[in-house]
Amino acid sequence: MIIELTRIVCKKKYRKNAMEYVQREYFPIEDCLKICEDKGVIDACAVLYKRKGEYQKSISLYIQVLSRLSKEKVISAVYVNADIPFNDPEIKNSSIKRFDEIMTMIIDICDKEGSRRLKEEEAENLWLSAIEMIYQIKQEVTDELQDLDQKDLNNFHIFLLTRIQAFMMRMAEYVSLEKIINFLQKIGKQNTYSEFQPTFEEKVKRETYNENI
Repeated sequence: MIIELTRIVCKKKYRKNAMEYVQREYFPIEDCLKICEDKGVIDACAVLYKRKGEYQKSISLYIQVLSRLSKEKVISAVYVNADIPFNDPEIKNSSIKRFDEIMTMIIDICDKEGSRRLKEEEAENLWLSAIEMIYQIKQEVTDELQDLDQKDLNNFHIFLLTRIQAFMMRMAEYVSLEKIINFLQKIGKQNTYSEFQPTFEEKVKRETYNENI
């Protein structure tokens, strides 16, 4: 019965609900994963790989969803205003809300499943791999939408930068800023101080507070 329900929610008409269903423990992982992969329900596959403990694979699938969402919906959604806080409760646009929900899922995988369960080196590598994939969203949008107006592209970059900063602020709780910066330089990401400033200032505040306790 559960397998048949999985087939039903993976149909185009209902697939928005598939992710919610397959995260339940009584949905068998392997059987559901085969159905979801056959039907191309990527976000549901990401949930199932997380349940399997394949966290990097899960994140890579969520990144695919974010890239597609960016190209199809988010760019037009930030046309007028790109200065939108991460997880802003006032936001009504469903595409932006979904983007931030998925980004939060990626952060939670790195935090709750990575840093709180894996060995320190494995957890750090998961964070660093995830930030590399997040930067690839920006590159993929730039490469595939070359005819896009420069203003639209700049607005999307501003929108994404706010999410990158939110990710880095959480990552900096577990990975040193020096290691983060060295890694990004290693993979060829040139970053300005403005990208790291919120992360740096927040980390200094936390460390200063802890030293004064």
